[in-house]
Amino acid sequence: MTTPLRIARIATGGRAVAPHVAGRIAAYADGDERIIGEIAAVLTPEQLRGSALLPDPLPLVPSARTGALDELSTAELRVLLFAALDPEVQLSELLDAAAVEIDVLLFGRPQGFLRVDRGRARFADERIRSQVLHDATRGERRAAHEALARAALRRGRSPAAAPHHVAADHRRRVELAVPLLAHAEALLISGSAAEAHRVACIAAEAGGDITARAWRTAALGAFWAGALDDAEEGVRRALELDPSDDLASDLARTLRLMQSGPTDALYSAEETEFIFRTLVASTRNAADRMLLMQLGKVYAMAYHDPRAADSLLARTLLSSPASEDRCWSPQGAAHRAVSELTALVVAGDLDAGARLIARTASTLPLILPGAGIVAGHVRACLGRAPGVDAELARAYGEIGPRTLSRFDEVPVTDMFAADLAVRAGAAAAMATPLSAPSSPRLAPVPAMPLSLRQRDVLTGLLRGLSNRAIGEELGVSHRTVEVHATQILRKYGTPSRSALIALHSATAH
Repeated sequence: MTTPLRIARIATGGRAVAPHVAGRIAAYADGDERIIGEIAAVLTPEQLRGSALLPDPLPLVPSARTGALDELSTAELRVLLFAALDPEVQLSELLDAAAVEIDVLLFGRPQGFLRVDRGRARFADERIRSQVLHDATRGERRAAHEALARAALRRGRSPAAAPHHVAADHRRRVELAVPLLAHAEALLISGSAAEAHRVACIAAEAGGDITARAWRTAALGAFWAGALDDAEEGVRRALELDPSDDLASDLARTLRLMQSGPTDALYSAEETEFIFRTLVASTRNAADRMLLMQLGKVYAMAYHDPRAADSLLARTLLSSPASEDRCWSPQGAAHRAVSELTALVVAGDLDAGARLIARTASTLPLILPGAGIVAGHVRACLGRAPGVDAELARAYGEIGPRTLSRFDEVPVTDMFAADLAVRAGAAAAMATPLSAPSSPRLAPVPAMPLSLRQRDVLTGLLRGLSNRAIGEELGVSHRTVEVHATQILRKYGTPSRSALIALHSATAH
């Protein structure tokens, strides 16, 4: 099977590609192999490896261009431009800025391209967002930024207005450095780490008294978004300006440990404690903080009481949201997923581990807690689920810390747990024959990842609903549903809806 990861590797001449980067490109391309290849070919090696942030949105490549926007009026395109410029803006603020009524979104042609998600207007297809931004003139973008800034100010959100003021007139970045930094810090709290990095960089480039703090905030944004090279650059600049910044110094050491891997086979107890202390101190997201405080206790306990550590880890995972929940930053979600995966492998439940890998490898930066460990877990679960193949293990081996990147040797336990009993238990689990019967049977996994909208449509299809009924539930036209349904059938390799339903029914028992 030709996976997005393999397509990206071929397009880049065999370069190392992080699975979550390939997954992001595939979701953007809706599985189109030409688009995947074209985007992968224009990204930098650091972006492909996941150590630098991807552009947002991804670049508009020739094969991604569509004629779907040709029939829209100037006013309708203007609404899309406002939504494209600020995906985080509230719907009411967007309508205020664009000076249009909500009926335009609910019943006009723009509704075919946008969906309402937690009070925000999101693009159902990110390629449309790329094209809208690409085709807008500089004057149109400037006017839209000014209108968005005015709308934010009318609602008393001056920090949120600052990035738009600067985008409209870059010369204003000096006077707006403080509100820019305030907005970046608010974005960190909400979990929008990548956007926090972007805004903090603008504040830092403005200069002034807050420059060191702005670079540190930029580093934190990149760090929690999963881009360790970008985080290192921010930390370096922060420490050049303020060598006494303890948090920046601790973050620098943590980055070195995460990038290079442990000195020995596993991290020492002191290194483990230091990493988790820094993680907790550096996060601004409440969900991340609660999880990492508990995981720090788990891994510290594993050195002297592995049985109690196993029990605490199980309770921690049961009491925290799933790693796909939107309350996490990318790094927080990755730590939870790897901890859950480790617990499953150590317990010998390779079937559940395989399902977890198939569900998360293409969306989460699992490199962060230790790609070498993940490579070993992938190897342990090979053959247990569609999509869990040697290509994943190879990818994590290539991008992981140097002492953990030998994917031909299966790591036997989590990177933080050094106790011999834990290692022995994991080794026994990994010795389980891969041909052992599994129960329950695994849910089918599509050849290419489904977009969020396609998942919604799939739910309706499995309920036996018609295109029109699904469209009414989702607030889109039945023709849009038909397009998504066709893509879903292609991704699952099924000739009809009845075959799709039968496929899912067969694996549900």
